[in-house]
Amino acid sequence: MAYIHLSVAMLQMVKASHSVITYSMTVLLGLDILLWSKLRLVTFVCGAVLLTITGEVHFVFIGFLCQAGSSLTECGRVTVMKKLLDGLQLDALSLLRLYAPMCFAL
Repeated sequence: MAYIHLSVAMLQMVKASHSVITYSMTVLLGLDILLWSKLRLVTFVCGAVLLTITGEVHFVFIGFLCQAGSSLTECGRVTVMKKLLDGLQLDALSLLRLYAPMCFAL
């Protein structure tokens, strides 16, 4: 649905915020500790994504809501995987780096 309403560039910019959402979810759920260095990087990415979204010429709110909902579910899935695979001692972003190629192969 989001692909119908938004441009590909806009969709990619919203997808760029996955690392921000994933890190925030893991910190809020107590699965990761809050590090100021990571927080600075996450804040920088979030600010850059917000700047690109405000410049969108054909912004459609329904498309943005669909993409935001998709992003929240994807990041929630990664966070749940982190919780279930906690014995591996990986943070959520490293787990995503290892899991994404397997999803591509399927």
